[in-house]
Amino acid sequence: MKFASVSVAAMAVAITMPAYAQDAAAPTGGIAEIVVTAQKRAENVQDVPIAISAFSADSLQERAVSSVASLSNISPNVTLDAGTPFSGSSAVLSAYIRGIGANDFAFNIDPGVGVYLDGVYLARSVGANQDLPDVERIEVLKGPQGTLFGRNTIGGAISIVTHDPGDEFRFKGDVTTGRFGLLQTRGTADIPLTDGLAASVSFATKNRGGYVKRIPFPGASNFDSTPITNYKAAGYDNIGYGTEGGDDSWNLRGKLRYDNSSNFRVTLSGDYMKVDQSQLANRLIRTTPAVFAGTYNCAIQGIVSDACGGGPPSFAYIGGIGGLNSIFDNPTVFGVNVDANPNNNRLPYDDRFVTKDIDTSYANGNNYSKLTSYGGSGTIEFDLSDTMMIKSITAYRELHWNVGMDIDGSPLNFLHTSFTMNQYQFSQELQLNGSALDKKLNYVLGAYFFKEAGDLHDYVTFAEGLLQVDGPNDLSTKNYAFFGQIDYKPTEQFGITIGGRYTKENKEFEGFQSDANGLTYKILNQVGVPPCASINPISDACRLAAGFPMRVSHCATISPVRRRRCLATSRPRSAFSIIRQTT
Repeated sequence: MKFASVSVAAMAVAITMPAYAQDAAAPTGGIAEIVVTAQKRAENVQDVPIAISAFSADSLQERAVSSVASLSNISPNVTLDAGTPFSGSSAVLSAYIRGIGANDFAFNIDPGVGVYLDGVYLARSVGANQDLPDVERIEVLKGPQGTLFGRNTIGGAISIVTHDPGDEFRFKGDVTTGRFGLLQTRGTADIPLTDGLAASVSFATKNRGGYVKRIPFPGASNFDSTPITNYKAAGYDNIGYGTEGGDDSWNLRGKLRYDNSSNFRVTLSGDYMKVDQSQLANRLIRTTPAVFAGTYNCAIQGIVSDACGGGPPSFAYIGGIGGLNSIFDNPTVFGVNVDANPNNNRLPYDDRFVTKDIDTSYANGNNYSKLTSYGGSGTIEFDLSDTMMIKSITAYRELHWNVGMDIDGSPLNFLHTSFTMNQYQFSQELQLNGSALDKKLNYVLGAYFFKEAGDLHDYVTFAEGLLQVDGPNDLSTKNYAFFGQIDYKPTEQFGITIGGRYTKENKEFEGFQSDANGLTYKILNQVGVPPCASINPISDACRLAAGFPMRVSHCATISPVRRRRCLATSRPRSAFSIIRQTT
């Protein structure tokens, strides 16, 4: 499917002269200077001995880059995907640089590419695909950046630097329209208040209808089905027919900056993002009889055989299916298509649900993603002398996420996922930047503290409830580090870099996996394991026979995972660079 948009140029108005990256002079035939802070200090990108792609605000606008994920199109060896598997949300970022990264948002997996917003680390990939309405520049640092940026930057780092308020009033905005009712607006206003004090306000909105249409499967009303609300989920919203791929989101960012034009600068910033969208559009392209499909299809025909796809035995459906309260809440589906009662017949799961139109789907379950993310930061800069500055960055952030998806492409409850996530983080960084020997020697020393806590609860329903994953997870992290780097450049062509970082981290993760259907117990019951001759309720003896010694719930199989990790590492770094200048 093709998507087209058109920008309303009349709305893209700037009430000031064009600004070049970091106030660099307008190009006059040579290469325009772009100033970056990849090494925690301002310097020309051409002087930085790091593989880096830097983009100014003008470059991003010319290339229609409106989000972090869009950088994939203009930065080599960088893969940024708006929406990871099973996330259901375009605000979740899957980031890889040079093939190193992560695409899972699970709490026990940290990102491999760090994303930083005005120097503040975004610890979760959920919400990391930031809109870019007021960006001054973006720096993509390739390769390990652990010395200066620290944790979870083995693949690299993406540094987003937002626009600082100017000392003259300015407004810049644009409006984009397109197919499926797309309406996108962005704007930034600079508002001078008094001498040395200025503010800026930026906003972005996006509204678009979905482009994959959910349609009823022909004849589905002639078959029995179990409502999705009979199974555990993070929520129930937008169920039934409609569209997938729609978006309704907005974000707001404000900055207040004080500069006494001498040696003291303070910047306070805050941002708020709200996303309310349907699930990421998806379509079934093929089914396989292996595992769950084979088991279910044999069960509704009353067949018990080794040739049912290699999954759990079909007799596990006998007796009933679990639900909200017990492992027998919902009626059995075993043999329903051969019991002479046409009213309880079930549809099999096979290629009949592959639609001929790529823009349609027979799915009818959950179809929503709701995300709220916000935070604030304060940056203080104080010049101790002409060659030495101390800098402090203090920040707090929160995110709250709830998503539900139907990704089996059918009217059956065959693969439904939903999640809730709540995350909180606080960070404090101190830096001492300076130079000596007529700026031939530059150094940065720093200390960093990071604290994070949160919870993730995942629900997955397979094969009309044969397996119902209910997984609560809790995470807490405390991290502190000390780092330093010295760059010595005795000549214009030769330089030496020495650096190191010491990190100590305490991380605690507690995760559980339960099955609301008690599948393991039902199999043991059917094969005749004596302790499981009766599983209503499940006895301690049956629980031990199943290999689950902890009694946590009367109606579920519980697998606890509790991990504590205390990690102390040091990362020495040394390098030299040879620069050949050409004209």
